[in-house]
Amino acid sequence: MVRYLISYAMVNYLLGFLLALNLSCDKDKNRVTQDAPPTFPTPSRPIPPPADNNPEFVAFENLESNILLDLNTIPNQDKTDTRYIILCDKFNEKAGNIGVYTGAVNKALNHLSWERDINNTISADPNSCIARVNLDDYDLTAKDWRLIEKDDPFKLESFTTRGLLIKQLTQTSRAWIHAHNFINVSHNNLTYYQLLDIPGTVEGFQDLFGVDNQADFDDFDNDLFLLGFFGSPISLQKNRLLQRNDGDDGPVWSTFDTLVDGAVDATKNLFENPFPLAARSRRVFAQDGSEYIATLPNGLHAYALFDANDQIITEAPLNLVIDINNGSLDPTIRNSLSCMKCHRSGALAADDQIREHVKGNSSFGALDSQLAEAYFRSPGANAAIFRQDQARYKEAMEQLGINTSDEDPVNLLTNTLRNEWTAKQAASFYFLKLDEFVECLEGSAEAKEQIGQLLNGGTVSLGQIIATNPTIVRDCNLFQDDING
Repeated sequence: MVRYLISYAMVNYLLGFLLALNLSCDKDKNRVTQDAPPTFPTPSRPIPPPADNNPEFVAFENLESNILLDLNTIPNQDKTDTRYIILCDKFNEKAGNIGVYTGAVNKALNHLSWERDINNTISADPNSCIARVNLDDYDLTAKDWRLIEKDDPFKLESFTTRGLLIKQLTQTSRAWIHAHNFINVSHNNLTYYQLLDIPGTVEGFQDLFGVDNQADFDDFDNDLFLLGFFGSPISLQKNRLLQRNDGDDGPVWSTFDTLVDGAVDATKNLFENPFPLAARSRRVFAQDGSEYIATLPNGLHAYALFDANDQIITEAPLNLVIDINNGSLDPTIRNSLSCMKCHRSGALAADDQIREHVKGNSSFGALDSQLAEAYFRSPGANAAIFRQDQARYKEAMEQLGINTSDEDPVNLLTNTLRNEWTAKQAASFYFLKLDEFVECLEGSAEAKEQIGQLLNGGTVSLGQIIATNPTIVRDCNLFQDDING
């Protein structure tokens, strides 16, 4: 109780103090368009005293109370870089191990980071369902966070007295976001590329990670590896070319795929034309798309997809490659969630079939045979380089407490967002108990028409929840003070 009384006094003191300060301290960063930070109204009512901060069910007032208590422990200059990733809906739903889901949050954040060190979030509540994030720890800024806010399809925003104070302290409209939604937004589409400042071309991507591709081929660099093989399930049983370069912070792997089978078009047949253009051979593999995995300074990965013209894309055509681990839900490879899931243990080992094929084929001239022997390595060398690269990624993941042999925690968490929703999951998402959510749904004709099957034990899609979200927030009177309280 003493802690609560002290914290309550400190909160009200901080409110008056911070109103006199200019809290805009965004770093000058070019990857996000410069914009003025938002301004927020002063709370017009006294800040309520802290709610029970260790409840069996985390209601919204508990969430905001714990966030305010945590903000009181942070130096003033760090508050505007402080955000919260929320797993309390999973805690309320009793849906899996919160520790595993926290690992997913840490993995997702560090895969967005240009920092050399691995950083883990800090628990901001006794239930470990509120993860505190300092944006600067991941080389992110308030402007980056506004990208996430902009692309968040739910855009849940608090207008409670506590919520207004949280806005004042953090200088953002939405200082918290559900964990699975955060990952789904930040690791998808253009937002992912913007957060990591990834250029729009293959050449720009290679430059960013310190790869001089043409020089590596011309110098027969010892770290340059090519592997070619036929029958990849990812590339729809077509042939596939893999390439490894050495970047500033570790390996940069790329794969090259085709839209049609090599039997249809000889220029897309690795066994007739096995070389990238940079090899300076006349037998050039005419790829239609490429996928890149580069090593970040912290040992984790950055991902990018490119089309036949080496221009960046956010998802791969289904006749080029497919997500074989997600076929029943959605086989489209989307950057970067599909890549992170498939490559949970790092680069995927493969066996080369090109080196011996070229050496034993009289249709290839002496020069091409020499190139094949130089660029396509022996089975032992290939196996060793895969082990080396996988060990490096595993070491970085172990700092997050994640075993790369286990199922990807990011996939476990984001699947709870993308799969069908039950009434219990929807209730927990809005910090409501099941009976409260049912009562609200019964009382809203519009919401009942859209997702009424939840009342009968049915399920709804993510798209239906997103479409009904404004109605739920409005008709359930969520995220605002109870005027009768």
